[in-house]
Amino acid sequence: MKFIPAERRFWLYHGAAMGFIAAVTLLSILLFCRLDAQNLASTLAWMPPYTLVVLGFRWLYVRRGWDRLAMGQLIPIVSATAG
Repeated sequence: MKFIPAERRFWLYHGAAMGFIAAVTLLSILLFCRLDAQNLASTLAWMPPYTLVVLGFRWLYVRRGWDRLAMGQLIPIVSATAG
């Protein structure tokens, strides 16, 4: 298993999630403040760390066989691993 997946579906879903979150953030900024360089930069700055976290979680999920666990068991494990 590779850390960076080649599956098109993964990147499609990941890109859609980032696009949706960025659109909601930008819409909020446009409605309630003004769009300046700082707001735009902060809207885009979370994308690389978010991508690394998603890739790391996916890698652990597959490597450790977390797909065999029920969601009620998975959440405490992930929380303990992250903290």
